[in-house]
Amino acid sequence: MAYLLIGNFQAGLDTRKSAYTAPPGSLRLARNVHLTRGAEIEVRKEFVPVYNLPPGDTKGCTSVRGQLYVFGTLFGVQVPAGVNYQQLVAPGGPSLVRILSTDNFNGKIYAVAEFSDGSIYHYYNGVRVIEWDDIASSVASNQTLATAMAARIDALNDFIASATGNVISVTAAVPGVAFTYSSSAANGGAINDQTLTAALAQASVPEVQATTATGSFSVTGGTASAGVNRVTQVTIGGVDLLGAPVDWVTSNNATAQLIAARINGYNPSVRWLASASGSTVTLTAPDTGPLYNGKATVVAVGGNVTTSAPLVSSGGANRTNAVAQVVTFTVGGTFEGQDVFSINLNGVLAVVMRGNAAGTATFVRTLGQKVYAANQSLMHFSGFTGTPAVPDPTAWASSHTGAGFINMSTQDGGSSQLMGLAVYQNRMAVFSRRNVQIWTVDADNANNKQDQVLSNIGTRAPRTLGAFGDIDVFFLSESGVRSLRARDSSNMASTDDVGSAIDGELLTYAHTLDEALVARAVSMAEPFEGRYLLAVGPVVYVFSHFPGAKVSAWTTYELEELGADRVVTDWAVTNTQLVARVGDRLCLYGGLSSTHYDTEQKFEFEVELPFLDAEIPTAKKAVEGLDVGAEGRWDVYLALDPKNPETRELIAKIDGSTYGEQGRCASVGDSTHFSLTLKGRSDGYARLANLAIHFRSHENN
Repeated sequence: MAYLLIGNFQAGLDTRKSAYTAPPGSLRLARNVHLTRGAEIEVRKEFVPVYNLPPGDTKGCTSVRGQLYVFGTLFGVQVPAGVNYQQLVAPGGPSLVRILSTDNFNGKIYAVAEFSDGSIYHYYNGVRVIEWDDIASSVASNQTLATAMAARIDALNDFIASATGNVISVTAAVPGVAFTYSSSAANGGAINDQTLTAALAQASVPEVQATTATGSFSVTGGTASAGVNRVTQVTIGGVDLLGAPVDWVTSNNATAQLIAARINGYNPSVRWLASASGSTVTLTAPDTGPLYNGKATVVAVGGNVTTSAPLVSSGGANRTNAVAQVVTFTVGGTFEGQDVFSINLNGVLAVVMRGNAAGTATFVRTLGQKVYAANQSLMHFSGFTGTPAVPDPTAWASSHTGAGFINMSTQDGGSSQLMGLAVYQNRMAVFSRRNVQIWTVDADNANNKQDQVLSNIGTRAPRTLGAFGDIDVFFLSESGVRSLRARDSSNMASTDDVGSAIDGELLTYAHTLDEALVARAVSMAEPFEGRYLLAVGPVVYVFSHFPGAKVSAWTTYELEELGADRVVTDWAVTNTQLVARVGDRLCLYGGLSSTHYDTEQKFEFEVELPFLDAEIPTAKKAVEGLDVGAEGRWDVYLALDPKNPETRELIAKIDGSTYGEQGRCASVGDSTHFSLTLKGRSDGYARLANLAIHFRSHENN
């Protein structure tokens, strides 16, 4: 008896090929597991909600000096022991909506926060960085406000938005589906002339299918007398449809049926079809469209037969394509940074923004002795204060030594709207949605220089930008997960398709989510086991990379133990633990001990292999047994039909390895290809090392 050995799973999740051409050792599904350094499959640890935060009072999560921090606007919020709270107070007292970006500088947190009134402010060690007020006023305008508001609306699945000058254009994502809209502008400055004027630029037009013209008449009376009482002729538009008389028989209804049958059996130059319902004969035009509208029907009778007055043909129409609704919103009046603008779509607040928010950086990154910030097309950098001069992350005004900005759109035309920043090879990678600029930056601005421009690659999810390993910067791009890495000894950057094995699946999944949720995806290169974690909506994509063991494999986590709300909004790392913020809970991977596996069957784990052919794809094979090198409990399912991969039969329930005294799993089934699925519900640690599938080829008989 022959056997097929799957000795390891180092390819991991790989959906690039079809289920029956994918290579052995790859996986079609790998849920709640990851790859070990030995290329074996291992169930993940449990995410344990250790810290329950006061509902709604805090946002975000980061760490500094090994300590966890969350943020809020209220004074004296009580958070659990082990968590620190930093109050961020904004002018006017709005509530905190989200933390847009954080980084650490000199052992303190630099944070960018968005508030419920549409404002955005910077904070260092909990104190608002007021120099951004003047910067925002100099950068923001009616035009930049329109651009920023359009970007927010464009992130919603139901709408497509763009800005030209101070005009925002909002288009329905689905043509023919109308939406309601309203807008408002509230004064916050000295001049009360701000406006946000909505106008319907294109009404929604629903799709209309092509229709066919019809005419009709009814037989209303008569008696049976062959050759005397009859309908002698039916014409429409001058075309004879009947060809020969039809006698009145039995009833008006029966006569109508005979007339319809005679018309359908006759073959004039322009053929109308007939149908009868009761005593009414309906005539249907030869083709769709309006050409056959207005055709008069004439019915000639003999004897005592009577008919109703025929209806002129009508109802024919050509197909009308759906047209998308377009609404414009024009920002007007004297621009003032404290004015507030809002747009409602379909009765829901789509965007609210304070004027200065359009000129305030939304992403920060520390490098060297400065904090760098992405703001519209500008990369700002902080400077130095005091004598002797010391680095000061609150010193952003150009009057400070070393402070200033670079307009990236004058360096490369594709960088008009910056998304984020990442440290690459001790340089700064400046990301827009579809361009990346690599810059050498220095404490002395005279030494700043552009090294490279990478076109047609970028990110819409700036919080996925992060270093992984010694040389890579990973990020979520429009085409999947990519990385920046040195292409040769020159250290010039190139992009690597590190996510190619899962890009198809990831992009398909991302299209099911609201684009705003995808834009808020967040990643972490956790230092304890050396994996990259990318949380997109409720799914975490996990990259296990161990170059020495030649393991570079993707799997997924779905945090089922946390219930319906399991979207990771923030990652953080302490000295010993990986922390995920999910709702108002801080969840520790592996619990307080960092070693805890689920023992209460709170989540499922599942591994699915492609359809295998043992390198003889045309030969039918009898699957006669299975050996599994494993720890823990697994249910084993066998599938034998690549055309129906969901049809699987439970063939074994195993607890540990089947080698040796345990004995192999028996199985009976014939096919050219076979696939295995192994799944279980966590009951402690579980591992899958290898599989041996025993079969007999019918070619050898």
